[in-house]
Amino acid sequence: MNDDDVDPGTRDDAASLDAHGPDSEAVERDEELLGVLGAGDCPAGSDALAALLADWRGEVSSAPLPELPGEEE
Repeated sequence: MNDDDVDPGTRDDAASLDAHGPDSEAVERDEELLGVLGAGDCPAGSDALAALLADWRGEVSSAPLPELPGEEE
């Protein structure tokens, strides 16, 4: 369902996504987290998702790349 399917009088304009800008503090926190994860570090804190992403990145980075296929393959 999109805005075209809703009568303008029944929609809560205050809850519209177009009415609100991004939360700059949340964006900064996300950028910092992505920077820490991108550097290969584990972020401080007890966020289980961030720890899982850090472990996953470590596994992916440490796995050797497969050999390139030969001419016959």
